[in-house]
Amino acid sequence: MTKTVLLTGATGMVGGQVLGLLLDHPEVGKVVSIGRRGTGAAPPKLHEIEHADFIDFSPREADLAGIDVCFHCLGVYQGQVSKEAFSRSPATTRRR
Repeated sequence: MTKTVLLTGATGMVGGQVLGLLLDHPEVGKVVSIGRRGTGAAPPKLHEIEHADFIDFSPREADLAGIDVCFHCLGVYQGQVSKEAFSRSPATTRRR
């Protein structure tokens, strides 16, 4: 039986490598990639979701159902965003 895999950060350096390995793996039937932008790739195994708010996934619940494995490769370089944006997390967002 093949697995459905969730991957975040597929457009980054690490995530791109993980995506390639997942797409080539015979036990992976579907890769759901969720990120701020798409990869531009279109293999049949890949289902891409563009989603900007990584604090709130409630609009994507149906897309995330049936996931067997998750690879979280999402990140941002500290120098590319403000200090506040870099340290933002679900816990600190809820406290505001």
